[in-house]
Amino acid sequence: MNQLSTSQIEGILQRARNPETALLEQCELNGLIACACSRSESSAEASDRLLALKAIANSALLSPQLRAKISLDPYSEEESPSFLLLKRYAQNFSDDEDFVVGRILFLATLAPPSYSDAKSTMNKASEALVSHYLQHHIVDSALPEALAESSKFIFNLSVNFGGLGLSASDVRPLFDMLLSKTPHDLGPVTNPLISALWKLPFPEDFYVSAPEAEAAIDYLDRAVQARTEDSTLAPLLCLLTRLYSSVCDESFRIVVRRAIFTDDSERDLPLGTSDNLPSRLLKLLTDPQYLKSKELLYGLFWEASSGNASTFVYNIGFGFASGFLASNNIPFTGDLGSAKASSSSGGTQINPVTGQNICAESSESPFEGLTDEEKEREAERLFVLFERIRENGVLNVENPIRTAVESGRFEQLPD
Repeated sequence: MNQLSTSQIEGILQRARNPETALLEQCELNGLIACACSRSESSAEASDRLLALKAIANSALLSPQLRAKISLDPYSEEESPSFLLLKRYAQNFSDDEDFVVGRILFLATLAPPSYSDAKSTMNKASEALVSHYLQHHIVDSALPEALAESSKFIFNLSVNFGGLGLSASDVRPLFDMLLSKTPHDLGPVTNPLISALWKLPFPEDFYVSAPEAEAAIDYLDRAVQARTEDSTLAPLLCLLTRLYSSVCDESFRIVVRRAIFTDDSERDLPLGTSDNLPSRLLKLLTDPQYLKSKELLYGLFWEASSGNASTFVYNIGFGFASGFLASNNIPFTGDLGSAKASSSSGGTQINPVTGQNICAESSESPFEGLTDEEKEREAERLFVLFERIRENGVLNVENPIRTAVESGRFEQLPD
């Protein structure tokens, strides 16, 4: 492959910024790859090398055909442009090169490789090459933006390439980067890192200390308070649930449970009505803007309740829990005894629907100030609600409205 002159590279770079002219000729791509893979340390060569990388990245961003030309193919014995870049930049790269090469590899893995039965044996060298590249680019990335591009590359490898070159040993350095070298706000740097992490295989002995757990919860608290978009919040909830089920010690789980569930000493109000993280999380369950996060949050609550229906209802109240239990056909007997016994509230009576201490409930009638017609409509609404719950088998209790009618405590209003 013949290298290009500086003026030729600049001309190609100019065209690569225009969607109509972004597709490169094969000879132009070959020349850019040759220049990008140069190992010369002269300032002129280094400058040309970076320009060539930028031209490839711009063209790949705007041209699907160019992305197909540079796509990663782990089933081929031939060295594609992506593998040449992986080889050259596994080590010895500048900060700017780190960022641009990460962007190119991310774009080169947007689509899964195509292969036939005759071409189904993966090239083992490609797996070792990817692994070697990631080891250096995860740990040695000086620019947060470069780490973000490498994280997008990792995510694509997980989704489109069956985890090519990824291993459980990649989790710890990525997790450390998330907690120590990025701001605790969901944004263009942290979001790809979180998405990459929850897709990686976790080692069996993965340990998260209590301070690290608190830092992870800080991400959640900030995201919920900032009303982060549903699509951005969802990966964080995936990661927290994955961590909860994967860590080998209990300290992380204890911190998470204390953070996401209302403490027994703070049940003077119905669950979901206070100004704290547990209440804000419960409010998300009824927010139509958070459909993805709602399901994932239910999963985190269920995991943190040890998969026990009574503990689940005790932690978030039957009012919030009923939809999840019904949609997943999980029976609930109405008994909170085992959950209460393991809590600090001891013998305190809890309203299973609201999660509030019964002794703290208002003695004022909820029907105070309603007209007779309004009271009748509310009674009918509650009757229908309890009948549906009973028929679905979610809660095995007698309908209190039916009981009141049969005992003569309700009387028919005149027309």
